[in-house]
Amino acid sequence: MNESLKEVLRDFEAKQAYVAERMKSEPLPNRHQAADAVREEIAALGLDRHVVALETNGYTVLTPEEVGCGDLVQRVNEAIDRVGTRRSPQDADLAGAYGGFLFHLVPEDPVFEEVLLQRKPLALLTYLLGHHLKLNQSTALLKPKAVRSPPIHADAQGKFPLPWPETAQVANVNWLLSDYTREGGCLCVVPRSHRMGNPPLHTPLECDDPSVVPIEAPAGSVVVWHGGLWHGALPRTIDGVRRTLILYYCRAHLEAQEPYKFTTTMEMLERNPVRFAAMMGLTDPVPWSLRGPVGPVAASVSGIDPFE
Repeated sequence: MNESLKEVLRDFEAKQAYVAERMKSEPLPNRHQAADAVREEIAALGLDRHVVALETNGYTVLTPEEVGCGDLVQRVNEAIDRVGTRRSPQDADLAGAYGGFLFHLVPEDPVFEEVLLQRKPLALLTYLLGHHLKLNQSTALLKPKAVRSPPIHADAQGKFPLPWPETAQVANVNWLLSDYTREGGCLCVVPRSHRMGNPPLHTPLECDDPSVVPIEAPAGSVVVWHGGLWHGALPRTIDGVRRTLILYYCRAHLEAQEPYKFTTTMEMLERNPVRFAAMMGLTDPVPWSLRGPVGPVAASVSGIDPFE
């Protein structure tokens, strides 16, 4: 094993050990405690109607007033522009960089850590994926005029055998960083499709199908949806760029698409609660480090309780 790889593993082991020590005083709820905790949080934050919407329609929209995050959207937009400039300094048009995508954003700026810990979106995610949910992907999507929109699909597509379980295995949160309108190329969804247990299988759905509902909402809104929900986006027909922060999450037993457990720094862990460490995958029982199973080893994440 070469020295650089050993150093990566030593750093990972140190972060696991740090989180394990923190968890002695900041334990995450499990089993029946987890179910009680999420219900109490939903009630305390006044999110009952949003839970009903998640259950019945598969998605819900938090208004800017409900999110109550002040200038956070402005600061996220500014951070995205800084990241785009660093990664592609020759390309002043960020909408053209990476085909309109900027991936793996959380380690780039502390503002993204702040977004992850916003109480209301996190409470709804916890309802869907449990207290040990993990961040799967953090992406800025910058959509200019006339860019081809994705077909109607589900985020669980290609990841799980059919039929998909009714309990969400993945979930998505979109922070709207600009106004969402039909002509602006907004998100569109098929309500109640999360109950189907499969993606659109036969007839390709288009966004002008009567079953498809556009999500028109102002900047600062947050859309949360079950990973089985069918969704897509309308084409943008006006000038300018539609801006979105996509935060895609998974349950604790799944491995994240982006390697946060390795790219998260000790400084990031020190300035955030243990819940953040769990989102970064640092309470996972795997992978083992050089000395075998060390750190938190979240054996309590057994999957018996969907709220764990």
